[in-house]
Amino acid sequence: MTERMQTSTPIAITGLGVVSPFGVGMEALRAGLESGRSCVDTITAYDLSRCRATKGAYCADLRPEAFDASSGFGRMARGTQLSIMATDQALRAAQVSSATVAPTGTGVVFSSARVALEKTERFYATLLEKGPRLVNPLVFQETVNNAPASHICLRYGITGPSLTITSGGAGGLQAVAVGMQWIRLGRAQVVVVTSTEALQAVSQEIHSHAHGHAPVDPDGLNDSCPFDRRRNGYVLGEAAVSLVLEAAPRAVERGAEVRAILAGYGAAHEAYSRGRFHPEGLGIEAAFREALGAAGRAPWQVPWILAGAHSARVADLAEARAIRRVFGAGSGAPAVSAIKSMLGETEAASGCLGIAAAVLGMEHGMLSPTVHCAEPDPECEVDLVTAPRRAQVEAALISSIWFGGGHAAVVVERSAP
Repeated sequence: MTERMQTSTPIAITGLGVVSPFGVGMEALRAGLESGRSCVDTITAYDLSRCRATKGAYCADLRPEAFDASSGFGRMARGTQLSIMATDQALRAAQVSSATVAPTGTGVVFSSARVALEKTERFYATLLEKGPRLVNPLVFQETVNNAPASHICLRYGITGPSLTITSGGAGGLQAVAVGMQWIRLGRAQVVVVTSTEALQAVSQEIHSHAHGHAPVDPDGLNDSCPFDRRRNGYVLGEAAVSLVLEAAPRAVERGAEVRAILAGYGAAHEAYSRGRFHPEGLGIEAAFREALGAAGRAPWQVPWILAGAHSARVADLAEARAIRRVFGAGSGAPAVSAIKSMLGETEAASGCLGIAAAVLGMEHGMLSPTVHCAEPDPECEVDLVTAPRRAQVEAALISSIWFGGGHAAVVVERSAP
């Protein structure tokens, strides 16, 4: 048990690691976002002939064996591999090891919605086709969502608290909130927050048959185009993001680089309908207001929003309405970026991807663009960043939205130079 902090203790991000369709590392993410290059493309890595969905934001050039060529790593699920690769980057960047933090002083919070699907599908396919005697029992332990968290703890000797959160697209930011609380409550000195989604056929087939994945209308647009009036469903993507969190005073004391400050968190559930968004975005609005209040910032003091918009008709409209009610419209409205236009809907990983993009944008004075928005929807009127925009901002709000009404938001502030 570490010393209990005050509830107002600022929480610093001292390590960041990313594996995305742009490549491995924060520099690859920065270059990709600033270029405005979309990673959404036709999937050829697996068979999608049974469903309408043909596109995804897939890490096509990823070679996990270049990171670890061992057979043990090779047997892990793709999502677990991505998780470890991102976590390794973050720990190295934060210079966290057993020499700087006691293993019991480090905690892990992991989040994913579909990381276990790959091994689950394989396990039950073998069970049904060949019978239980021919199922590899070692596969079963990889069919649970907490497998990546366990592998992270084992690999890095982390013996502090460990938790896995499965809460759809809001899960990544919820994991961040838990990490902040653990530090302030003295449960851990350092918390590794990792959120991951990996693509596979079964997840795209499920989303396609549920009429969420583009193209919802077979004759409509088959791309990720948030806030465009032609939007026709989301496109799934894959990524892993890892953040190392610790109390800002402690980080400064040990000489760690503080990349940003997590200033405030908010969450709400609309309790509206299963698998649907409230058309007015009431839960999104509530999460925004709570995050702003926790950060001690008025809406006009947050000049940039990384939206959760993912190209679904009602979802984008609901978020745009919530943004206008909270932040206003016109010349004083914040800039809005929807990076899912480039990276797809990465569900639990999306919130932490937004944090990583916000940190990069604040450090380099460049706001990420929203691509594919050729015909902005007049009902979704926001100050949409449609090309890379030079701007110096000191704070950003990251929005995570998900079906069924669970929403979250985080305010991130630029660290003092």
